Amino acid sequence: MANIVFDLDGTLVDSLPGIEFSLQLAIEQNFRGRMTGNLRDRIGPPIGKIIKLILPKATEAESTAVEEAFRRIYDERGYRSTNAYPYLLESLSFLKENGFHLYILTNKPAKATNLIVDFLGIAKYFKGIVCLDSNGEKRFENKQAAAVFCATKFSLNADSTWLVGDSLDDAMAAKSCGWRFISACYGYGGVEKEVSVLPDHRIHSLNELEAFFATTEKMV
Repeated sequence: MANIVFDLDGTLVDSLPGIEFSLQLAIEQNFRGRMTGNLRDRIGPPIGKIIKLILPKATEAESTAVEEAFRRIYDERGYRSTNAYPYLLESLSFLKENGFHLYILTNKPAKATNLIVDFLGIAKYFKGIVCLDSNGEKRFENKQAAAVFCATKFSLNADSTWLVGDSLDDAMAAKSCGWRFISACYGYGGVEKEVSVLPDHRIHSLNELEAFFATTEKMV
């Protein structure tokens, strides 16, 4: 039976409201200035990298202070503003009931990830979750490294594994493991704008996975 590895932000959930709220409050508390650019286009990388992009004039100390404040605020209440994408529960339930093994691969830390999946009631659908800090104190350098860890930890055969994501980061993670890649076109990662990425399939809503896998992979 096939394995399906899901990105979290921009694929399973819309985490922008909680991230935006927490960042704005953290910036107000620690930096005299406003974020630059469109935050939606920045979602995906670890929060430290996002802060450097939206606060290019911040010193290292200021960036660190904003990041620490963000994590505290987000873990206390920001995560509660995370919204499930349409058909999330129905799609996960369908896939699990039909024998697919589901996993999450995310750049989020484990604490925030677990808060979100518990808050939305979706933890029960997944056989495993790999986060930025799943390797202990030594965080993964990038999502590709995390994907290799995921493939090894859960013995995911490349020929029977798919990765569903919305960013170039996700596409590269899939490629590093020989997994097939499904582009979540509704997300905010902008993978559809990357001319170098040729996904194996595209979806514009989570419920499109049901029909696709019903005809692509052997069902239980």
